[in-house]
Formats: sequence, structure tokens, C-alpha cells
Amino acid sequence: MNEACSVWPERPDTGMTVGTLSGTSADGIDIALIRVRGHRENAQVELIEFCTLPYPPYVTERLLEVFKGTASCPGAVARLHADLGEVFGRSIRLFLDGLGLCSRQVLAVGSHGQTVYHEPPPGSGVTLQLGDPARIAAQTGIAVVADFRSMDMALGGQGAPLIPYFDWVRLTREHMTRCALNLGGIGNLTYLPAAAEVSEVKAFDTGPGNMVLDAVVRRLSGGKMKYDSDGKMALSGRPAPDAVAKLMKHPFLHEEPPRSAGRLEFGQKFTDQLWDLNAATPWGGIAREMNGADLMATLATWTATCAVQAVENISWAGSEVDQIIVGGGGAHNEAVMQHLRRLASAEVLTYPQMGDPVMGEAREAVAFAFYAWEFLGRQPVNIPQVTGASAEAVLGSFTLPQRSDDEPSLA
Repeated sequence: MNEACSVWPERPDTGMTVGTLSGTSADGIDIALIRVRGHRENAQVELIEFCTLPYPPYVTERLLEVFKGTASCPGAVARLHADLGEVFGRSIRLFLDGLGLCSRQVLAVGSHGQTVYHEPPPGSGVTLQLGDPARIAAQTGIAVVADFRSMDMALGGQGAPLIPYFDWVRLTREHMTRCALNLGGIGNLTYLPAAAEVSEVKAFDTGPGNMVLDAVVRRLSGGKMKYDSDGKMALSGRPAPDAVAKLMKHPFLHEEPPRSAGRLEFGQKFTDQLWDLNAATPWGGIAREMNGADLMATLATWTATCAVQAVENISWAGSEVDQIIVGGGGAHNEAVMQHLRRLASAEVLTYPQMGDPVMGEAREAVAFAFYAWEFLGRQPVNIPQVTGASAEAVLGSFTLPQRSDDEPSLA
């Protein structure tokens, strides 16, 4: 190791790390504290505590302005980057204080931050996550691993999905083929053949998750509802098969993996097109053809159909899937879950039904805590056949905190 790398911390046999992120809904911060022993497929991961802390309203408002492109000047983005770092840092500090832990007891924070832009190849191949890691380190006194997507994209990859490596560690079974389906803002799945080596894992984004459903219910309610709680509005309506067929013509759904999606594909522009009779898309104006409940039922059906189509496409190329395990906010939408169970040939379960607290609501935060641990051990966590990167890579950039003379460092 050269002199410049001599500050890289030595990873002990076991230790605690924190993982944190905010999803595409941009309504709060997930924080998980884990204890890890070992690495790669031999890692033992214990979830100690998990919570979600809401963003201050002014943060959500500014993020939505950036998403819409109404506040994208360099100064506005830079200030939001700094402010989010402060919010993340304070939230982590309060979280640890509540557990009676000090900074010296935690090896590192793995912060995915807040994604505000993601344009994978064949586009520009760029991504941007806000939440200044230096300010997180300054607030917490803990080393921070952040910017997990960029190295994969520098190697020609999509920079997403990133969670499949953790899915492989946690969910692979000797005699069972599984798909881990995460319905966050965007839907994504991880295909895990029985007794899979990491080179056998497949994963990609399936299409919409909650992003479109949340945006439409906000519009229908005039901003009074942030999401369709338990899918109640969708359950009260009837899906329109012709509209689902039009939505299934979205070009993203016909791209071959590796593929990843975000607000460019299913964000504000897409939502506006649902009401725009002049939109040059098959789904242009379909929202004007039905009431709100039927529209939500149609979008819930579409979300499930996209996911099942993705699972079936993988099944054609390999062994049949035994289980589909559903996580993310979409797992609470009973309309989506009913359609998944109706359409899928495999058993459909949620993580609570499996009794696995690590892979439930905490899954992504735990994954980034684990990736901070693997970073300290110089372990690659991208999967080239999943992202399209030219090589495996250690993901993340490292920020050391400013420590007092009497406080031991991690080096």
C-alpha cells in the first residue's frame, strides 16, 4: 500500500456500521445500525436498530423543485447538497444518541444520500446523489463511505441496481430459486438461482414501483394525500385492460438488461402525459378516460404486470422461480400485491411473512451499512453482469472525520 493510502482503516473481525439513504419518494431518511462478522457470502449481518426520520418540510419542498427542474441552478443544488449533509448527519447523531452509542463505537457510515439525477448508458452515464459526506462526518465524528454509484458508471455500468450483491449474501438458498422484488419508487428484482455463485446473479429494474402511483394520488387529491395508503383507492376501482396495454408499450419495458430507470422514465413528465391528450405516447391522456379510483387500479395492475413480466423473462432463460419475495413500500399496497399473486406462477411472499427483519423495510439501509463494511475490507460489491460495468470494483468514496487529539482514529 502506498503512503497516500495509509489512512485506510483496518477492518476488525466484527464491528458496527450505519447505513442511510432517502428513496425516490424523498419524504425521509432511513437509518440502520448493524453488526457484521465476516465478508461476502460468509458474512453474518445482525440488525440492531432501524428507523425512518421525516425530512423537514422545507427540505422536501426544495427537493421537489429540483426534481421538477425549477430549482436546478448550480447554487441551489450546492446549497441543498450541503443542507442535506447537515440533515443526514444530525439525524444519524440523534439516532445513535438514542441508542446510547458514541462515534468511536461505529466503524463507518454508508450513505447513499438522495438521488436527484440518474442517466445511465446509453445516455451520458452520469448520476448525482446529494448529502455532503464531509458534513455527515463532521456532524457524527464517524468516517463516511458515500457516492456508491459513480465507480460502476465510470467503468461503463448503469450504477444500478446496487442491492443485488446484498440480496445474494442474504437470500441465496441451496435448493430454492428466488426473486427478490423491491417496489420502491422504481421496481427492481434480483434473480438468485439455487446455490448461486455471484457470477450467476441477474438483476435489473422492472419499471415503475411507487413513483407513478404516489405522483398520481398527489395530483388527484390536490396534494392532500402523499400515497395511496394500503392501496385502498386502487382497490375501490376497476382496472382498464386497454389502458394497461397502452402503458405496457413504454419503451423502457422492452429494453434488454442491464437496465435501470428513474425520474427520466417515470417522473413528472410521464405523469403529465397521462393527462395530456396531445402527448405523442400510447398512454397520452388515458387519465381523462376514467375516474380516479379506476386510474389508480389501472396503475396498480400495470406495476404488478411489469414485475411479473420481468420475472417470467428471467424464467425463460433459466430455472423456474420458486419464490418471489416482495419488499419496499409497494409491499404495503394490497392492490399491487393482489395482482402480483394473481399473475405470478411462483409463490409470492413479503419479508414479514418470512420473519426476516433485516430484509424488510430496513433492506436498503442495511445494504449500505454492509457496503461500508465491505469497503473497509476492500471488497467489490457491484456485479458486472448486472450493471454492465467492465469489472468488479470497490464502490464508494471515503471521508474521514475531524478527530480530536485524544480520540483514537480508525487507522
